[in-house]
Amino acid sequence: MAAPIVIFVGDFSGERIALGDAASRFGWGVQRVADLDSLQRVSSEADITAVFVDQRTPGTSDAIRLRRIRALLPNARITLCCPIQWIFDFDPDELGVFHAIARPLKIEELTTSIGFVWEAWLRENARSRAVAAA
Repeated sequence: MAAPIVIFVGDFSGERIALGDAASRFGWGVQRVADLDSLQRVSSEADITAVFVDQRTPGTSDAIRLRRIRALLPNARITLCCPIQWIFDFDPDELGVFHAIARPLKIEELTTSIGFVWEAWLRENARSRAVAAA
């Protein structure tokens, strides 16, 4: 099985960090997609563990967009990337997100966020192996 990948949905072109640097520390790859249709195409051929969503992605509201991602990738951890002031104005559980981080992204925060996903992924895989062995 191929290594899991981290997907960035939306416009992350203005970021001043290399998105792949944070994921590579965990042995994961990175792919950027412009929209949900592109995400759907990629989802059929990749093990997507984390999805970072640009809150400014055009097309639908955050709630609808996040519900579509959750339906498409029920096991992926979703992180919403938005302006810092917006982070305090929403309930992560209400939107079904795993985490939220401020834009512009900082390499330390991105690495920490991917680390949270990696830890959850490790625990889930260990549990799955234990069930399979029983």
